[in-house]
Amino acid sequence: MEDFIEKVDNSEIRNIFKDNTRLIEEIYQKAEYRNLRSLKQIILDFERIFQEIPNEAKDKPELLKDILKILTAFSIEIKRGNILPKGIGKLREAEKHREQDSISNVDNNNQNQLADNERKKLTGLQEINDRYDFIKNLIYEFYKPILNLSWWQNFFDKGIIYENFKESILNSRYFIGDNRPNWIKLWHSDELNDDEFEELLKKVESEYANRKFIDIGEIKHVTGIFLNLSEQGLYYSQTKKQVLQNSKDYVNDLIKENKLDLNPGLDASLLVESMAPYQGLGFQGKDMKEFKEFCDYLKKARQSAIEKKLPSMSSELLNVIEKDAEQFKIMICQSSSSHQDKDLEKKYIRVPILKHINPDDFVGTILSVSFFNQATCLSGLQARYKFEEYSKNLVEELDWLKSVQDLLIQEANRKQSRLSGKRLKDLNEYYLNEAIVSLEKYKLNGEQNGSNDS
Repeated sequence: MEDFIEKVDNSEIRNIFKDNTRLIEEIYQKAEYRNLRSLKQIILDFERIFQEIPNEAKDKPELLKDILKILTAFSIEIKRGNILPKGIGKLREAEKHREQDSISNVDNNNQNQLADNERKKLTGLQEINDRYDFIKNLIYEFYKPILNLSWWQNFFDKGIIYENFKESILNSRYFIGDNRPNWIKLWHSDELNDDEFEELLKKVESEYANRKFIDIGEIKHVTGIFLNLSEQGLYYSQTKKQVLQNSKDYVNDLIKENKLDLNPGLDASLLVESMAPYQGLGFQGKDMKEFKEFCDYLKKARQSAIEKKLPSMSSELLNVIEKDAEQFKIMICQSSSSHQDKDLEKKYIRVPILKHINPDDFVGTILSVSFFNQATCLSGLQARYKFEEYSKNLVEELDWLKSVQDLLIQEANRKQSRLSGKRLKDLNEYYLNEAIVSLEKYKLNGEQNGSNDS
């Protein structure tokens, strides 16, 4: 090990491994593992992670030790074949099955009993959990781990260090004494004494009552924290039912005050629906039915508010066509173009906004721009309906699209002996025909699926 460490170029990393030599030795002994060649890979992987760690975190030895010990244990177990990288996320599932087995005597003939091979796999995962207490802490999220199981699974499976890595580090328990928002400090309640906890709870409750949180991810976090504390009996002034109702009222108030993010872009919509960690922190209470009901309410209330705003939003698109046809295309469909505005990209890819534009106004705008920009806009319509994942939400635009086609054909016929007429005829054949065929197919599929369901 000393020989490996001396060959590391980065002096900071050399010192970290020297300071934690005993820790690594203990993990190898726990694992009863003898292959030291894996240590080379552990060093290389740690170097990759260390390069992405924020500078202010590199001075926190306990934080670095936390990362190193989990990296070492998983590396050993993967290298020896006890677990696949994709299996890291199943460590929690293995513990849940252990708990279920301990409280129920399942008859061997019970049809719900796991197959022998599946039970063997779960038993193997349970052995890993038992071998390392810090991995069991990771599963139950005791001491609020810096990086959760899903992060480690992605790291070993795909070699990816996700963008939220730095947020996970800076919002970890090692920084709760710094200038972090009160809700993040409360998220780390395990690190607080009684007085600190009571003080922070009052502060966050006050901020919540005064509608200080307008970021969707933060609203979900605070709701989850309150639900979790209520279930534990630590938020004694509110039952879970009351927390749920208050959270719904919170959403309604923000919508009334026009403070809730109603950008219909894909990223914002996914944030509403996703249970993935936000700002590097997992949502507390995410498995509670009340939290799921809140997220469902948030999604529906926000979608309803967006739909009410779509008519006014649609006028924006006509202005965009006149100024920047490529930007229009980016806003309405998946695009690989390098010409992108991050705030507008993919803004309306699954929102039926086009039906709110008067077809005459749309065609009039199209006719007012150059042929190149006409082609860009109409190719955007063709691309808009290529993916069923989004297009099933856009079937409402079919009648609008047919009206636009009729108007363009009329204009092409009126100018059939002129170059502009031939161009409009070509644009219709190249782009609008395919767009309409795509939407008609999705509409038919939807009707058939609805019939089958009934």
